[in-house]
Amino acid sequence: MNKLLKFSHDRDADFRKSCNDLQSRIDSFVENPMLDDWYIHFEDNYSLPRDIVKQQMKVFLSRKYDYRGCSFHKVLLPLERFKLAIKHTLYLLFVLFFSRSYPGKIKSFNLIAPYISKIDYDRLFRLMALFGRENVLIITDKNMNMPEHKILYQPKHKLYDRKETSRVIFNEIAKGLTLYLFLSNKAGINLVSIANDIVKQYLYAYTVFKYNRSKYYVEQRQYETSAVRNHIFRKYGGAYACCTQTNIQQLGINGFYFDMDVFFAFGKKSADWVHEYGARIDHVVPVGSTAMECYCFKRNIKRSRNCKYDIIYFTIKAAMAFHYIDAYSSFMDDYYSSFQWLVEYSKENPHLRIGIKHHPTYIFDERERKITDGSSIDYIDQSLNSYEFAFQSKCAVTFGSTMGHELLGHNIHLLYMDPGCRNVFLPDKDDSLLGPYRVTDYDDFSQKLHILLSGQSLEGASNINKADFCLESNKVSERIYSWFLSSTGNP
Repeated sequence: MNKLLKFSHDRDADFRKSCNDLQSRIDSFVENPMLDDWYIHFEDNYSLPRDIVKQQMKVFLSRKYDYRGCSFHKVLLPLERFKLAIKHTLYLLFVLFFSRSYPGKIKSFNLIAPYISKIDYDRLFRLMALFGRENVLIITDKNMNMPEHKILYQPKHKLYDRKETSRVIFNEIAKGLTLYLFLSNKAGINLVSIANDIVKQYLYAYTVFKYNRSKYYVEQRQYETSAVRNHIFRKYGGAYACCTQTNIQQLGINGFYFDMDVFFAFGKKSADWVHEYGARIDHVVPVGSTAMECYCFKRNIKRSRNCKYDIIYFTIKAAMAFHYIDAYSSFMDDYYSSFQWLVEYSKENPHLRIGIKHHPTYIFDERERKITDGSSIDYIDQSLNSYEFAFQSKCAVTFGSTMGHELLGHNIHLLYMDPGCRNVFLPDKDDSLLGPYRVTDYDDFSQKLHILLSGQSLEGASNINKADFCLESNKVSERIYSWFLSSTGNP
Protein backbone atom coordinates (compact mmCIF):
# COMPACT_ATOMS: atom_id res chain seq x y z
CA MET A 1 0.00 0.00 0.00
CA ASN A 2 1.20 3.52 -0.82
CA LYS A 3 2.66 5.58 2.02
CA LEU A 4 -0.07 8.16 1.49
CA LEU A 5 -2.85 5.62 2.05
CA LYS A 6 -1.20 4.48 5.27
CA PHE A 7 -1.75 7.93 6.74
CA SER A 8 -4.06 7.94 9.75
CA HIS A 9 -4.33 10.92 12.04
CA ASP A 10 -4.52 10.57 15.81
CA ARG A 11 -7.89 11.95 16.92
CA ASP A 12 -6.39 12.77 20.31
CA ALA A 13 -3.55 14.83 18.80
CA ASP A 14 -3.49 18.49 17.79
CA PHE A 15 -5.77 18.55 14.75
CA ARG A 16 -3.94 21.46 13.16
CA LYS A 17 -0.76 19.37 13.19
CA SER A 18 -2.72 16.43 11.75
CA CYS A 19 -3.86 18.62 8.85
CA ASN A 20 -0.30 19.74 8.25
CA ASP A 21 0.84 16.12 8.19
CA LEU A 22 -1.90 15.14 5.74
CA GLN A 23 -1.04 18.04 3.47
CA SER A 24 2.64 17.10 3.57
CA ARG A 25 1.82 13.51 2.55
CA ILE A 26 -0.37 14.66 -0.36
CA ASP A 27 2.19 17.21 -1.55
CA SER A 28 4.92 14.58 -1.43
CA PHE A 29 2.84 12.04 -3.36
CA VAL A 30 2.11 14.28 -6.35
CA GLU A 31 5.81 15.08 -6.68
CA ASN A 32 6.76 11.41 -7.01
CA PRO A 33 8.96 10.93 -10.14
CA MET A 34 7.09 7.71 -11.00
CA LEU A 35 4.14 9.91 -12.01
CA ASP A 36 6.07 11.61 -14.85
CA ASP A 37 4.28 9.56 -17.52
CA TRP A 38 0.95 10.48 -15.89
CA TYR A 39 1.67 14.20 -16.22
CA ILE A 40 3.00 13.80 -19.76
CA HIS A 41 -0.26 12.03 -20.70
CA PHE A 42 -2.42 14.93 -19.55
CA GLU A 43 -0.07 17.50 -21.10
CA ASP A 44 -0.01 15.76 -24.49
CA ASN A 45 -3.66 14.74 -24.73
CA TYR A 46 -5.51 17.47 -22.81
CA SER A 47 -3.06 20.39 -22.84
CA LEU A 48 -3.18 20.44 -19.05
CA PRO A 49 0.11 21.66 -17.56
CA ARG A 50 1.74 19.68 -14.81
CA ASP A 51 1.03 22.21 -12.06
CA ILE A 52 -2.68 22.25 -12.97
CA VAL A 53 -2.97 18.47 -12.80
CA LYS A 54 -1.09 18.41 -9.50
CA GLN A 55 -3.44 20.95 -7.93
CA GLN A 56 -6.49 19.03 -9.13
CA MET A 57 -5.04 15.80 -7.75
CA LYS A 58 -4.31 17.41 -4.40
CA VAL A 59 -7.82 18.68 -3.80
CA PHE A 60 -9.30 15.35 -4.92
CA LEU A 61 -7.08 13.40 -2.53
CA SER A 62 -7.74 15.78 0.36
CA ARG A 63 -11.47 15.25 -0.04
CA LYS A 64 -11.11 11.47 -0.04
CA TYR A 65 -9.88 11.36 3.54
CA ASP A 66 -12.35 10.23 6.21
CA TYR A 67 -11.77 12.31 9.35
CA ARG A 68 -14.00 10.13 11.51
CA GLY A 69 -12.57 6.84 10.29
CA CYS A 70 -9.00 8.21 10.20
CA SER A 71 -8.26 6.69 6.81
CA PHE A 72 -8.56 7.35 3.10
CA HIS A 73 -11.69 6.15 1.35
CA LYS A 74 -11.71 2.65 -0.06
CA VAL A 75 -11.96 3.98 -3.62
CA LEU A 76 -8.25 4.85 -3.54
CA LEU A 77 -7.11 1.31 -2.75
CA PRO A 78 -5.13 -0.14 -5.67
CA LEU A 79 -7.41 -3.19 -6.02
CA GLU A 80 -10.29 -0.83 -6.76
CA ARG A 81 -8.61 0.23 -10.02
CA PHE A 82 -10.26 -2.50 -12.10
CA LYS A 83 -13.74 -1.67 -10.87
CA LEU A 84 -13.08 2.03 -11.47
CA ALA A 85 -11.73 1.33 -14.95
CA ILE A 86 -15.09 -0.23 -15.86
CA LYS A 87 -17.01 2.65 -14.27
CA HIS A 88 -14.78 5.18 -16.04
CA THR A 89 -15.44 3.54 -19.41
CA LEU A 90 -19.19 3.39 -18.77
CA TYR A 91 -19.14 7.03 -17.70
CA LEU A 92 -17.48 8.06 -20.97
CA LEU A 93 -20.01 6.06 -23.01
CA PHE A 94 -22.84 7.67 -21.02
CA VAL A 95 -21.43 11.12 -21.75
CA LEU A 96 -21.06 10.29 -25.45
CA PHE A 97 -24.65 9.04 -25.67
CA PHE A 98 -25.98 12.31 -24.20
CA SER A 99 -23.50 14.56 -26.01
CA ARG A 100 -24.41 16.95 -28.79
CA SER A 101 -22.80 18.66 -31.75
CA TYR A 102 -22.15 22.37 -31.54
CA PRO A 103 -22.31 24.67 -34.58
CA GLY A 104 -19.03 26.32 -33.67
CA LYS A 105 -20.54 29.73 -33.00
CA ILE A 106 -18.73 31.52 -30.17
CA LYS A 107 -20.64 33.82 -27.84
CA SER A 108 -18.89 36.56 -25.88
CA PHE A 109 -19.76 37.93 -22.46
CA ASN A 110 -18.14 40.05 -19.81
CA LEU A 111 -19.09 37.80 -16.91
CA ILE A 112 -19.95 34.12 -16.48
CA ALA A 113 -21.43 32.92 -13.20
CA PRO A 114 -22.61 29.44 -12.18
CA TYR A 115 -26.08 29.09 -10.66
CA ILE A 116 -26.17 26.43 -7.95
CA SER A 117 -29.14 27.77 -6.01
CA LYS A 118 -31.22 30.92 -5.67
CA ILE A 119 -28.72 32.07 -3.03
CA ASP A 120 -26.04 32.31 -5.71
CA TYR A 121 -28.30 34.40 -7.90
CA ASP A 122 -29.34 36.72 -5.07
CA ARG A 123 -25.78 37.38 -3.95
CA LEU A 124 -24.53 38.22 -7.45
CA PHE A 125 -27.64 40.07 -8.62
CA ARG A 126 -26.16 43.51 -7.99
CA LEU A 127 -22.86 42.67 -9.69
CA MET A 128 -24.70 41.28 -12.72
CA ALA A 129 -26.71 44.49 -12.91
CA LEU A 130 -23.49 46.52 -12.99
CA PHE A 131 -22.23 44.48 -15.93
CA GLY A 132 -25.62 44.61 -17.62
CA ARG A 133 -27.75 41.50 -17.90
CA GLU A 134 -27.07 41.27 -21.63
CA ASN A 135 -23.35 40.91 -20.85
CA VAL A 136 -23.71 38.14 -18.26
CA LEU A 137 -24.10 34.40 -18.82
CA ILE A 138 -25.59 32.27 -16.04
CA ILE A 139 -24.68 28.58 -16.16
CA THR A 140 -27.17 26.20 -14.58
CA ASP A 141 -28.07 22.52 -14.52
CA LYS A 142 -31.68 23.43 -13.75
CA ASN A 143 -34.51 24.29 -16.14
CA MET A 144 -35.04 27.97 -15.42
CA ASN A 145 -37.57 30.40 -16.80
CA MET A 146 -35.63 33.66 -16.63
CA PRO A 147 -36.14 35.38 -20.02
CA GLU A 148 -34.48 38.55 -18.76
CA HIS A 149 -31.14 36.72 -18.46
CA LYS A 150 -28.76 34.90 -20.77
CA ILE A 151 -28.93 31.29 -19.56
CA LEU A 152 -26.79 28.30 -20.50
CA TYR A 153 -28.49 25.06 -19.56
CA GLN A 154 -25.63 22.68 -18.83
CA PRO A 155 -26.75 19.56 -16.95
CA LYS A 156 -24.09 17.48 -15.27
CA HIS A 157 -22.42 14.97 -17.60
CA LYS A 158 -24.80 15.75 -20.46
CA LEU A 159 -24.79 17.90 -23.59
CA TYR A 160 -21.00 17.89 -23.76
CA ASP A 161 -19.28 18.58 -27.06
CA ARG A 162 -19.61 15.36 -29.11
CA LYS A 163 -16.47 15.80 -31.15
CA GLU A 164 -14.30 16.41 -28.10
CA THR A 165 -16.01 13.64 -26.14
CA SER A 166 -15.23 11.19 -28.94
CA ARG A 167 -11.62 12.28 -28.94
CA VAL A 168 -11.41 11.87 -25.17
CA ILE A 169 -12.90 8.37 -25.33
CA PHE A 170 -10.34 7.35 -27.94
CA ASN A 171 -7.48 8.73 -25.82
CA GLU A 172 -8.74 7.09 -22.66
CA ILE A 173 -9.33 3.66 -24.16
CA ALA A 174 -6.29 3.64 -26.44
CA LYS A 175 -3.77 5.06 -23.98
CA GLY A 176 -5.19 6.37 -20.74
CA LEU A 177 -6.66 3.31 -19.06
CA THR A 178 -3.61 1.16 -19.70
CA LEU A 179 -1.39 3.85 -18.25
CA TYR A 180 -3.66 4.41 -15.23
CA LEU A 181 -3.82 0.71 -14.40
CA PHE A 182 -0.06 0.28 -14.75
CA LEU A 183 0.77 3.33 -12.62
CA SER A 184 -1.88 2.41 -10.04
CA ASN A 185 -0.13 -0.89 -9.47
CA LYS A 186 3.27 0.76 -9.43
CA ALA A 187 2.29 3.62 -7.12
CA GLY A 188 0.07 1.51 -4.85
CA ILE A 189 -2.95 3.80 -5.22
CA ASN A 190 -5.99 3.81 -7.52
CA LEU A 191 -5.16 6.54 -10.03
CA VAL A 192 -8.17 5.67 -12.21
CA SER A 193 -10.45 7.47 -9.74
CA ILE A 194 -8.27 10.58 -9.95
CA ALA A 195 -8.16 10.44 -13.75
CA ASN A 196 -11.95 10.17 -13.83
CA ASP A 197 -12.23 13.38 -11.81
CA ILE A 198 -9.79 15.23 -14.09
CA VAL A 199 -11.61 14.09 -17.23
CA LYS A 200 -14.99 15.12 -15.79
CA GLN A 201 -13.67 18.60 -15.00
CA TYR A 202 -12.09 18.81 -18.45
CA LEU A 203 -15.18 17.84 -20.47
CA TYR A 204 -17.43 20.23 -18.55
CA ALA A 205 -15.06 23.18 -18.82
CA TYR A 206 -14.22 22.53 -22.47
CA THR A 207 -17.89 22.49 -23.48
CA VAL A 208 -18.77 25.61 -21.50
CA PHE A 209 -15.78 27.84 -22.21
CA LYS A 210 -14.95 26.94 -25.82
CA TYR A 211 -18.27 28.31 -27.00
CA ASN A 212 -18.88 30.91 -24.29
CA ARG A 213 -16.00 33.34 -23.79
CA SER A 214 -15.74 35.84 -20.97
CA LYS A 215 -13.20 38.03 -19.23
CA TYR A 216 -14.40 37.05 -15.78
CA TYR A 217 -15.74 33.92 -14.13
CA VAL A 218 -17.11 34.36 -10.61
CA GLU A 219 -18.19 31.50 -8.35
CA GLN A 220 -19.11 31.58 -4.67
CA ARG A 221 -17.78 28.47 -2.93
CA GLN A 222 -14.03 28.47 -2.44
CA TYR A 223 -14.05 24.77 -1.56
CA GLU A 224 -15.56 23.88 -4.96
CA THR A 225 -13.01 25.67 -7.14
CA SER A 226 -11.20 23.62 -9.78
CA ALA A 227 -7.71 24.08 -11.18
CA VAL A 228 -8.65 22.30 -14.42
CA ARG A 229 -11.82 24.34 -14.93
CA ASN A 230 -10.03 27.61 -14.25
CA HIS A 231 -7.16 26.73 -16.59
CA ILE A 232 -9.51 25.99 -19.48
CA PHE A 233 -11.42 29.20 -18.78
CA ARG A 234 -8.15 31.14 -19.18
CA LYS A 235 -7.14 29.05 -22.22
CA TYR A 236 -10.19 30.36 -24.05
CA GLY A 237 -9.50 33.99 -23.32
CA GLY A 238 -10.60 34.40 -19.71
CA ALA A 239 -8.76 37.04 -17.73
CA TYR A 240 -9.65 36.13 -14.14
CA ALA A 241 -11.28 33.08 -12.57
CA CYS A 242 -12.61 34.45 -9.29
CA CYS A 243 -14.39 33.40 -6.15
CA THR A 244 -16.17 35.39 -3.48
CA GLN A 245 -15.62 34.41 0.15
CA THR A 246 -18.74 32.84 1.60
CA ASN A 247 -17.24 31.02 4.60
CA ILE A 248 -14.54 31.60 7.13
CA GLN A 249 -11.56 29.32 6.63
CA GLN A 250 -11.99 25.84 8.07
CA LEU A 251 -9.48 23.14 8.92
CA GLY A 252 -10.08 19.81 7.24
CA ILE A 253 -11.96 18.70 4.18
CA ASN A 254 -13.19 22.14 3.07
CA GLY A 255 -9.96 23.96 3.80
CA PHE A 256 -7.40 22.52 1.39
CA TYR A 257 -6.11 23.54 -2.04
CA PHE A 258 -8.40 26.31 -3.21
CA ASP A 259 -7.68 27.46 -6.76
CA MET A 260 -8.52 30.89 -8.17
CA ASP A 261 -6.92 33.93 -9.74
CA VAL A 262 -8.77 36.36 -7.48
CA PHE A 263 -10.29 35.78 -4.06
CA PHE A 264 -12.75 38.51 -3.12
CA ALA A 265 -12.44 38.23 0.64
CA PHE A 266 -14.53 39.58 3.52
CA GLY A 267 -11.78 41.63 5.08
CA LYS A 268 -8.12 42.49 5.03
CA LYS A 269 -7.12 39.42 7.02
CA SER A 270 -10.09 37.06 6.68
CA ALA A 271 -8.20 34.93 4.15
CA ASP A 272 -4.75 35.13 5.68
CA TRP A 273 -4.23 31.45 6.34
CA VAL A 274 -5.64 29.89 3.14
CA HIS A 275 -2.14 29.79 1.64
CA GLU A 276 -0.95 27.64 4.53
CA TYR A 277 -3.14 24.84 3.20
CA GLY A 278 -2.08 24.76 -0.43
CA ALA A 279 -4.28 27.44 -2.01
CA ARG A 280 -3.32 28.81 -5.41
CA ILE A 281 -4.52 32.43 -5.31
CA ASP A 282 -2.90 35.25 -7.27
CA HIS A 283 -4.81 38.16 -5.75
CA VAL A 284 -6.67 38.50 -2.44
CA VAL A 285 -8.96 41.52 -2.65
CA PRO A 286 -10.97 42.55 0.44
CA VAL A 287 -14.46 43.68 -0.59
CA GLY A 288 -16.87 42.73 2.20
CA SER A 289 -19.65 40.13 2.29
CA THR A 290 -21.97 39.55 -0.66
CA ALA A 291 -24.42 37.88 1.74
CA MET A 292 -24.62 40.99 3.93
CA GLU A 293 -24.95 43.20 0.90
CA CYS A 294 -27.87 41.12 -0.35
CA TYR A 295 -29.73 40.18 2.82
CA CYS A 296 -28.91 43.14 5.02
CA PHE A 297 -28.09 46.35 3.18
CA LYS A 298 -30.26 45.67 0.14
CA ARG A 299 -33.16 45.25 2.59
CA ASN A 300 -32.16 48.38 4.49
CA ILE A 301 -31.68 46.61 7.82
CA LYS A 302 -30.17 48.99 10.35
CA ARG A 303 -28.91 48.90 13.91
CA SER A 304 -31.80 49.19 16.36
CA ARG A 305 -31.70 50.96 19.70
CA ASN A 306 -34.58 48.80 20.93
CA CYS A 307 -32.96 45.39 21.02
CA LYS A 308 -35.15 42.29 20.84
CA TYR A 309 -32.45 40.16 22.46
CA ASP A 310 -29.55 40.72 24.78
CA ILE A 311 -27.63 37.76 23.36
CA ILE A 312 -28.12 35.65 20.24
CA TYR A 313 -26.19 32.49 19.48
CA PHE A 314 -25.73 32.08 15.72
CA THR A 315 -25.05 28.41 15.15
CA ILE A 316 -23.30 26.46 12.40
CA LYS A 317 -24.81 23.76 10.14
CA ALA A 318 -23.29 21.13 12.41
CA ALA A 319 -25.77 18.25 12.16
CA MET A 320 -25.41 18.26 8.37
CA ALA A 321 -21.62 18.20 8.57
CA PHE A 322 -20.69 16.04 11.55
CA HIS A 323 -19.30 13.38 9.20
CA TYR A 324 -16.41 15.68 8.30
CA ILE A 325 -16.16 18.35 11.02
CA ASP A 326 -16.10 15.73 13.78
CA ALA A 327 -12.39 15.39 13.03
CA TYR A 328 -10.85 15.01 16.49
CA SER A 329 -11.91 13.25 19.66
CA SER A 330 -13.05 16.33 21.60
CA PHE A 331 -14.95 18.05 18.78
CA MET A 332 -18.44 16.93 19.77
CA ASP A 333 -17.90 17.80 23.43
CA ASP A 334 -16.40 21.16 22.45
CA TYR A 335 -19.32 21.97 20.18
CA TYR A 336 -22.01 21.09 22.71
CA SER A 337 -20.10 22.90 25.44
CA SER A 338 -21.06 26.11 23.65
CA PHE A 339 -24.73 25.40 24.36
CA GLN A 340 -23.93 24.46 27.96
CA TRP A 341 -22.16 27.80 28.42
CA LEU A 342 -25.19 29.61 27.08
CA VAL A 343 -27.59 27.74 29.36
CA GLU A 344 -25.36 28.34 32.37
CA TYR A 345 -25.13 32.05 31.62
CA SER A 346 -28.90 32.20 31.17
CA LYS A 347 -29.45 30.62 34.59
CA GLU A 348 -27.05 33.07 36.23
CA ASN A 349 -28.72 36.01 34.47
CA PRO A 350 -32.46 35.21 34.25
CA HIS A 351 -33.29 38.85 33.48
CA LEU A 352 -31.58 38.62 30.08
CA ARG A 353 -33.35 37.58 26.91
CA ILE A 354 -31.22 35.05 25.10
CA GLY A 355 -31.98 33.38 21.77
CA ILE A 356 -30.57 30.71 19.47
CA LYS A 357 -30.78 31.33 15.73
CA HIS A 358 -30.15 28.35 13.51
CA HIS A 359 -29.37 28.32 9.80
CA PRO A 360 -32.46 27.93 7.56
CA THR A 361 -31.31 24.39 6.67
CA TYR A 362 -31.05 23.35 10.34
CA ILE A 363 -31.85 19.73 11.18
CA PHE A 364 -33.25 18.97 14.63
CA ASP A 365 -30.45 18.03 17.05
CA GLU A 366 -31.63 15.92 19.98
CA ARG A 367 -28.42 16.29 22.01
CA GLU A 368 -28.58 20.07 21.71
CA ARG A 369 -32.22 20.16 22.80
CA LYS A 370 -31.50 18.03 25.87
CA ILE A 371 -29.02 20.72 26.93
CA THR A 372 -31.34 23.67 26.34
CA ASP A 373 -34.62 22.10 27.51
CA GLY A 374 -35.86 23.70 30.71
CA SER A 375 -33.88 26.89 30.16
CA SER A 376 -35.38 30.28 29.34
CA ILE A 377 -33.51 30.44 26.01
CA ASP A 378 -35.69 31.17 22.97
CA TYR A 379 -35.41 29.38 19.65
CA ILE A 380 -35.81 31.98 16.92
CA ASP A 381 -37.63 30.93 13.76
CA GLN A 382 -34.81 29.60 11.58
CA SER A 383 -36.44 30.90 8.38
CA LEU A 384 -36.19 34.55 9.49
CA ASN A 385 -33.40 36.93 8.48
CA SER A 386 -30.39 36.38 10.75
CA TYR A 387 -28.90 39.80 10.02
CA GLU A 388 -32.08 41.53 11.16
CA PHE A 389 -31.87 39.79 14.53
CA ALA A 390 -28.14 40.44 14.79
CA PHE A 391 -28.70 44.16 14.29
CA GLN A 392 -31.41 44.05 16.97
CA SER A 393 -29.29 42.38 19.65
CA LYS A 394 -26.82 43.74 22.17
CA CYS A 395 -24.33 40.95 21.63
CA ALA A 396 -23.87 37.85 19.48
CA VAL A 397 -21.95 34.65 20.12
CA THR A 398 -21.01 31.79 17.82
CA PHE A 399 -18.97 28.61 17.65
CA GLY A 400 -17.91 29.03 14.04
CA SER A 401 -20.49 30.89 11.98
CA THR A 402 -19.25 33.08 9.15
CA MET A 403 -21.52 35.76 10.59
CA GLY A 404 -18.92 36.22 13.31
CA HIS A 405 -16.52 37.95 10.93
CA GLU A 406 -19.34 39.85 9.25
CA LEU A 407 -20.74 41.21 12.51
CA LEU A 408 -17.36 42.14 13.98
CA GLY A 409 -16.66 44.08 10.81
CA HIS A 410 -19.88 46.03 11.33
CA ASN A 411 -19.25 46.97 14.97
CA ILE A 412 -21.62 44.45 16.53
CA HIS A 413 -20.35 42.87 19.73
CA LEU A 414 -19.47 39.22 19.20
CA LEU A 415 -17.58 36.41 20.89
CA TYR A 416 -16.22 33.26 19.28
CA MET A 417 -16.63 30.28 21.60
CA ASP A 418 -13.55 28.09 21.42
CA PRO A 419 -13.52 25.47 24.22
CA GLY A 420 -9.98 24.21 24.64
CA CYS A 421 -8.72 26.55 21.91
CA ARG A 422 -8.92 23.95 19.14
CA ASN A 423 -11.93 25.08 17.07
CA VAL A 424 -11.60 23.97 13.41
CA PHE A 425 -13.21 27.21 12.22
CA LEU A 426 -10.78 29.57 13.91
CA PRO A 427 -7.14 30.56 13.38
CA ASP A 428 -4.33 29.12 15.45
CA LYS A 429 -4.35 30.12 19.12
CA ASP A 430 -1.22 32.21 18.53
CA ASP A 431 -2.84 34.15 15.69
CA SER A 432 -3.61 37.72 16.69
CA LEU A 433 -6.65 38.21 14.44
CA LEU A 434 -9.36 37.26 16.94
CA GLY A 435 -7.63 38.88 19.90
CA PRO A 436 -10.12 39.46 22.72
CA TYR A 437 -13.05 38.06 20.74
CA ARG A 438 -12.05 34.43 21.34
CA VAL A 439 -13.18 32.82 24.62
CA THR A 440 -11.78 29.44 25.61
CA ASP A 441 -13.60 28.60 28.87
CA TYR A 442 -16.83 29.48 30.64
CA ASP A 443 -15.31 31.99 33.05
CA ASP A 444 -13.80 33.93 30.14
CA PHE A 445 -17.12 33.72 28.30
CA SER A 446 -19.10 35.00 31.27
CA GLN A 447 -16.72 37.85 32.12
CA LYS A 448 -16.55 39.16 28.57
CA LEU A 449 -20.32 39.00 28.12
CA HIS A 450 -20.74 41.09 31.28
CA ILE A 451 -18.34 43.67 29.88
CA LEU A 452 -20.02 43.85 26.46
CA LEU A 453 -23.56 43.96 27.86
CA SER A 454 -22.58 46.82 30.14
CA GLY A 455 -21.57 48.84 27.11
CA GLN A 456 -17.83 48.65 27.68
CA SER A 457 -15.11 47.57 25.29
CA LEU A 458 -13.02 44.47 25.74
CA GLU A 459 -9.39 44.92 26.70
CA GLY A 460 -7.32 45.00 23.53
CA ALA A 461 -10.29 45.66 21.25
CA SER A 462 -9.01 49.12 20.39
CA ASN A 463 -5.96 47.51 18.79
CA ILE A 464 -8.09 45.45 16.41
CA ASN A 465 -8.99 46.81 12.98
CA LYS A 466 -12.57 45.76 12.31
CA ALA A 467 -11.86 45.85 8.56
CA ASP A 468 -9.53 42.90 9.09
CA PHE A 469 -12.67 40.79 9.62
CA CYS A 470 -15.02 42.30 7.06
CA LEU A 471 -15.31 45.55 5.17
CA GLU A 472 -18.50 47.61 5.33
CA SER A 473 -20.70 45.58 3.01
CA ASN A 474 -23.12 48.06 1.50
CA LYS A 475 -21.05 48.35 -1.71
CA VAL A 476 -19.45 44.95 -2.22
CA SER A 477 -20.51 44.60 -5.84
CA GLU A 478 -19.22 48.06 -6.67
CA ARG A 479 -15.82 47.16 -5.17
CA ILE A 480 -15.63 43.97 -7.25
CA TYR A 481 -16.69 45.80 -10.41
CA SER A 482 -14.20 48.59 -9.75
CA TRP A 483 -11.39 46.06 -9.25
CA PHE A 484 -12.19 44.54 -12.63
CA LEU A 485 -12.13 47.99 -14.20
CA SER A 486 -8.78 48.86 -12.66
CA SER A 487 -7.20 45.48 -13.52
CA THR A 488 -8.18 45.29 -17.20
CA GLY A 489 -9.21 48.82 -18.05
CA ASN A 490 -12.80 47.89 -18.90
CA PRO A 491 -15.54 45.54 -17.70
